[in-house]
Amino acid sequence: MPLVDTPESIKDAANQLHETLISFIVNKNPLQAFDASKAESNMFLKSDWVKNNQAEQVVLALSQLIASQIDTTTDTADHQCQNRESGTSCNIPICSQLVRASKNIIRWNRILSMQSKKTRNPEESFMTATERLCSAGMISLFLQILKCAMSKETNEERDDLARQCTTILFHASYAAAPEPCCQKALKAFISPSVNGVEIIAKLLVQPSGCHSSFSIHTTLGLIKIVHNLVSTIPQMMEGFDAALKKYITPVIAHEVQYNVNLFTILVSTLAWALRSQPSLSTSHPMDRRSDLIIEIIHVLFALRSVGSKRVVDQMELENRAMMTQLGIIILDLLKLPNRNKKCYDCKLASLLLLMNAPKEYGQFLVVNDGIGELLTILWLKVNLIVVELAADVHSAQHAAMILPVLIVLNELVVSNEVIQRKVKDYIFPPSEENGFLEKVESHRKEITETPEKGRGAKKNMQPLDAPPGTLRWKLIKLMTYTESNVKRCASELLWNLCRKDPNEFVLRCGFGNACHMLSIQGLYQIPKG
Repeated sequence: MPLVDTPESIKDAANQLHETLISFIVNKNPLQAFDASKAESNMFLKSDWVKNNQAEQVVLALSQLIASQIDTTTDTADHQCQNRESGTSCNIPICSQLVRASKNIIRWNRILSMQSKKTRNPEESFMTATERLCSAGMISLFLQILKCAMSKETNEERDDLARQCTTILFHASYAAAPEPCCQKALKAFISPSVNGVEIIAKLLVQPSGCHSSFSIHTTLGLIKIVHNLVSTIPQMMEGFDAALKKYITPVIAHEVQYNVNLFTILVSTLAWALRSQPSLSTSHPMDRRSDLIIEIIHVLFALRSVGSKRVVDQMELENRAMMTQLGIIILDLLKLPNRNKKCYDCKLASLLLLMNAPKEYGQFLVVNDGIGELLTILWLKVNLIVVELAADVHSAQHAAMILPVLIVLNELVVSNEVIQRKVKDYIFPPSEENGFLEKVESHRKEITETPEKGRGAKKNMQPLDAPPGTLRWKLIKLMTYTESNVKRCASELLWNLCRKDPNEFVLRCGFGNACHMLSIQGLYQIPKG
């Protein structure tokens, strides 16, 4: 009979792992992060804390001990993490694996929790099984270990420990997690006592000789933590900026001065990930720069989506030079090759940066032939949805594939006359326009020759000129798609390409396809029943 994990077994395993991790750090001090003599004199650390049920007090005491050692201002203490490693390096990998195991049990418990809603007794709950690993004290301890691990130039062991700490911090404080302990962990993370925002901010701007040598995996972990915070708490951008001001002064690059804040750090890191060698298209399969690029793009999108208009406008106004750099990066992303999956995924993610983008970006894309790349994405996505996945019933999942390019093109068409012409010529080729006009003339002649009472039946229910297989035929197919957002966005794009002319819209798309959009515009009332 196969073993089945229960909330009790998960909780026992989590508690045992918690005790093992804390005991190992206290007894082995793998990073030499604190003075052993001070640990021995601490009433909590020297007590039988497991027996006395004082786990949280011990974790908090240990975290404070490490923090006081790292943050001391004397030269000797300031380098404790760096200079006292003799005979202890073998303990760092063990510590990494304990942290990794803690992360894994949190994730596994979350999976079981989600499955239990359908398959288990409602009285069985996984909601509190891992709360000891997600406590405020553990959040503080993982932050301090991360800080100490990144306090000097890296080696493989320290980098892996830092990576594991960023991963468990993300999962333990994940805002969308169903466990109440994770919500408490998130509140603890941003609290003044734990000071997580300031710690992460400082790590994002480590000196070049230190932070730059840490792996992409660790940097990706830091960015994921930032994403979790800024997408959940609107004030987090200002919180990070306030913390960064304590450690960094304005920087001059390429004869342009810019402030160092969360936005400029993200854009600078994005530029490095995109342009560093080897190029993305020739990189090793294990190279995770593409993941880093996509994660940064999601954070930038969250900053604009979650932040207030005042904060977003201020961000753009105060970082004009970096906004220009971001526009160039977007163009570089759009010009990545489509055949390489990593490049293509980055290319698709860049569409998020063009949503609600400054109007100047549109003209920049026109001048540098970026519109052609967007139209290629449109062609590929429309073919995927309408042709390759035509028989698939998962329409909601497919919507996420095509909505970004529909939204971006629609915004650009509305804001820029040149783009409107380019997009219309791509979907309704000028070489085929004479044939369309001839069919329009023939249709109008047929209507005028029909008695007035019978003209209603002569409406072109189907497009006058949209041969099967053409891009316009596929786009018109999306006007009656089962997913409402796709249907709306495809209809709006075609509506704006027709310059909001209902007559042209009906002639090109067919009245049966157009009636939904005409109803939205208040030009037609769909009969009830």
